[in-house]
Amino acid sequence: MLGDDLRWFTTLAELERVGEAAERLQMAQPTLSRMLARLEWRLGQRLFDRHGKRISLNDRGRVFY
Repeated sequence: MLGDDLRWFTTLAELERVGEAAERLQMAQPTLSRMLARLEWRLGQRLFDRHGKRISLNDRGRVFY
């Protein structure tokens, strides 16, 4: 995993809100969402459960975190 992936992933895992994490990381929300989708695709598994606008780490995401 690249250092940049680790930085944004940990921010997202701690906040569990894509919009808030994107703001803190100073990037657009769609960009962060695409980065997460690419990471999950590379790993072959979902790391977050989606609940409308909120997300929460699932069991695999907690292990990865």
